[in-house]
Amino acid sequence: MPGRRSDAEGLARPRAALQRYLRGGARSCHEAAAYLRRFELTPGAAQRLLQECEALNLLDDCAAARLWAEQWSRRAYAWRAITAKLAARGFGDRALSSAEQHAGPDHDATRARAFAAAWRRRRHGRRGAPAALARALAARGFDAELIERLATDAAGPSVESERVP
Repeated sequence: MPGRRSDAEGLARPRAALQRYLRGGARSCHEAAAYLRRFELTPGAAQRLLQECEALNLLDDCAAARLWAEQWSRRAYAWRAITAKLAARGFGDRALSSAEQHAGPDHDATRARAFAAAWRRRRHGRRGAPAALARALAARGFDAELIERLATDAAGPSVESERVP
Protein backbone atom coordinates (compact mmCIF):
# COMPACT_ATOMS: atom_id res chain seq x y z
CA MET A 1 0.00 0.00 0.00
CA PRO A 2 1.28 3.47 -0.72
CA GLY A 3 2.20 5.47 2.36
CA ARG A 4 2.87 2.38 4.45
CA ARG A 5 6.35 1.76 5.80
CA SER A 6 7.99 -1.57 5.09
CA ASP A 7 9.21 -3.89 7.81
CA ALA A 8 12.80 -2.73 7.40
CA GLU A 9 12.46 1.02 7.04
CA GLY A 10 11.81 3.74 9.59
CA LEU A 11 11.01 1.74 12.73
CA ALA A 12 13.18 3.75 15.13
CA ARG A 13 10.63 6.54 15.67
CA PRO A 14 7.56 4.29 16.06
CA ARG A 15 9.58 1.91 18.29
CA ALA A 16 10.61 4.74 20.63
CA ALA A 17 7.10 6.20 20.65
CA LEU A 18 5.52 2.83 21.42
CA GLN A 19 7.96 2.19 24.26
CA ARG A 20 7.16 5.61 25.77
CA TYR A 21 3.45 4.89 25.39
CA LEU A 22 3.77 1.55 27.16
CA ARG A 23 5.84 2.99 29.99
CA GLY A 24 2.99 5.42 30.66
CA GLY A 25 0.75 2.72 32.10
CA ALA A 26 -0.53 -0.82 31.77
CA ARG A 27 -1.84 -1.35 28.23
CA SER A 28 -3.32 -4.25 26.32
CA CYS A 29 -1.85 -5.57 23.08
CA HIS A 30 -5.02 -4.29 21.43
CA GLU A 31 -4.39 -0.75 22.71
CA ALA A 32 -0.73 -0.89 21.66
CA ALA A 33 -1.68 -2.07 18.16
CA ALA A 34 -4.22 0.75 17.90
CA TYR A 35 -1.54 3.23 18.97
CA LEU A 36 0.80 1.94 16.24
CA ARG A 37 -1.81 2.51 13.50
CA ARG A 38 -0.99 6.23 13.48
CA PHE A 39 2.48 5.40 12.15
CA GLU A 40 1.11 3.71 9.01
CA LEU A 41 3.30 0.63 9.45
CA THR A 42 2.84 -2.56 7.50
CA PRO A 43 1.09 -5.25 9.56
CA GLY A 44 4.35 -7.20 9.73
CA ALA A 45 6.31 -4.21 11.05
CA ALA A 46 3.66 -3.42 13.65
CA GLN A 47 3.60 -7.05 14.77
CA ARG A 48 7.38 -7.09 15.07
CA LEU A 49 7.34 -3.98 17.28
CA LEU A 50 4.66 -5.50 19.50
CA GLN A 51 6.69 -8.69 19.85
CA GLU A 52 9.79 -6.67 20.72
CA CYS A 53 7.87 -4.92 23.48
CA GLU A 54 6.59 -8.23 24.79
CA ALA A 55 10.17 -9.55 24.88
CA LEU A 56 11.20 -6.45 26.87
CA ASN A 57 8.28 -7.05 29.30
CA LEU A 58 6.76 -3.71 28.33
CA LEU A 59 3.67 -5.44 27.02
CA ASP A 60 1.98 -8.30 28.87
CA ASP A 61 -1.78 -8.65 28.59
CA CYS A 62 -2.13 -10.92 31.63
CA ALA A 63 -0.08 -8.66 33.91
CA ALA A 64 -1.82 -5.52 32.66
CA ALA A 65 -5.28 -7.05 33.10
CA ARG A 66 -4.39 -8.05 36.67
CA LEU A 67 -3.19 -4.51 37.44
CA TRP A 68 -6.36 -2.92 36.06
CA ALA A 69 -8.57 -5.48 37.82
CA GLU A 70 -6.81 -4.86 41.13
CA GLN A 71 -7.23 -1.10 40.73
CA TRP A 72 -10.95 -1.37 40.00
CA SER A 73 -11.31 -3.92 42.77
CA ARG A 74 -9.79 -1.46 45.27
CA ARG A 75 -12.27 1.12 43.99
CA ALA A 76 -15.09 -1.33 44.87
CA TYR A 77 -16.34 -2.36 41.43
CA ALA A 78 -18.13 -5.68 40.97
CA TRP A 79 -16.42 -8.38 38.94
CA ARG A 80 -19.06 -7.96 36.22
CA ALA A 81 -18.11 -4.28 35.82
CA ILE A 82 -14.39 -5.07 36.00
CA THR A 83 -14.80 -7.67 33.24
CA ALA A 84 -16.64 -5.17 31.04
CA LYS A 85 -13.93 -2.55 31.60
CA LEU A 86 -11.18 -5.05 30.77
CA ALA A 87 -12.97 -6.19 27.62
CA ALA A 88 -13.41 -2.56 26.55
CA ARG A 89 -9.63 -2.15 26.81
CA GLY A 90 -9.18 -5.12 24.48
CA PHE A 91 -8.08 -7.81 26.92
CA GLY A 92 -8.85 -11.34 25.75
CA ASP A 93 -10.03 -14.47 27.54
CA ARG A 94 -6.56 -15.51 28.75
CA ALA A 95 -5.94 -12.11 30.36
CA LEU A 96 -9.44 -12.06 31.89
CA SER A 97 -8.86 -15.51 33.37
CA SER A 98 -5.57 -14.34 34.86
CA ALA A 99 -7.23 -11.27 36.37
CA GLU A 100 -10.08 -13.35 37.76
CA GLN A 101 -7.65 -15.33 39.90
CA HIS A 102 -6.74 -12.11 41.73
CA ALA A 103 -9.93 -10.06 41.86
CA GLY A 104 -12.68 -12.39 40.73
CA PRO A 105 -16.39 -12.61 41.49
CA ASP A 106 -15.79 -14.41 44.80
CA HIS A 107 -14.83 -11.06 46.29
CA ASP A 108 -17.89 -9.07 45.17
CA ALA A 109 -19.66 -9.20 48.54
CA THR A 110 -16.52 -8.03 50.34
CA ARG A 111 -16.04 -5.15 47.90
CA ALA A 112 -19.69 -4.14 48.18
CA ARG A 113 -19.64 -4.20 52.00
CA ALA A 114 -16.45 -2.12 52.07
CA PHE A 115 -18.01 0.38 49.68
CA ALA A 116 -21.20 0.58 51.78
CA ALA A 117 -19.18 1.10 54.98
CA ALA A 118 -17.13 3.88 53.36
CA TRP A 119 -20.33 5.40 51.99
CA ARG A 120 -21.80 5.51 55.52
CA ARG A 121 -18.56 6.98 56.97
CA ARG A 122 -18.66 9.79 54.41
CA ARG A 123 -22.10 10.56 55.74
CA HIS A 124 -20.70 10.68 59.29
CA GLY A 125 -22.34 7.44 60.34
CA ARG A 126 -25.86 8.62 59.50
CA ARG A 127 -28.21 5.92 58.41
CA GLY A 128 -30.77 6.39 55.71
CA ALA A 129 -30.79 7.21 52.05
CA PRO A 130 -30.68 3.53 51.07
CA ALA A 131 -31.78 4.43 47.54
CA ALA A 132 -28.64 6.53 47.05
CA LEU A 133 -26.46 3.65 48.24
CA ALA A 134 -28.35 1.24 45.99
CA ARG A 135 -27.79 3.50 42.97
CA ALA A 136 -24.06 3.79 43.75
CA LEU A 137 -23.71 0.01 44.10
CA ALA A 138 -25.67 -0.60 40.89
CA ALA A 139 -23.41 1.85 39.03
CA ARG A 140 -20.47 -0.31 40.14
CA GLY A 141 -22.09 -3.44 38.71
CA PHE A 142 -23.22 -5.30 41.82
CA ASP A 143 -26.17 -7.69 41.59
CA ALA A 144 -29.62 -6.75 42.78
CA GLU A 145 -29.80 -9.22 45.68
CA LEU A 146 -26.56 -7.95 47.24
CA ILE A 147 -27.63 -4.34 46.70
CA GLU A 148 -30.96 -4.99 48.40
CA ARG A 149 -29.28 -6.54 51.46
CA LEU A 150 -26.83 -3.64 51.84
CA ALA A 151 -29.44 -0.95 51.18
CA THR A 152 -31.75 -2.52 53.77
CA ASP A 153 -28.88 -2.47 56.28
CA ALA A 154 -28.16 1.17 55.39
CA ALA A 155 -31.76 2.08 56.10
CA GLY A 156 -31.31 1.03 59.71
CA PRO A 157 -33.96 -0.43 61.97
CA SER A 158 -37.53 -0.04 60.82
CA VAL A 159 -39.73 2.60 62.39
CA GLU A 160 -41.97 -0.17 63.75
CA SER A 161 -39.14 -1.76 65.76
CA GLU A 162 -38.10 1.60 67.27
CA ARG A 163 -41.47 2.29 68.86
CA VAL A 164 -41.73 1.69 72.57
CA PRO A 165 -44.92 -0.17 73.61
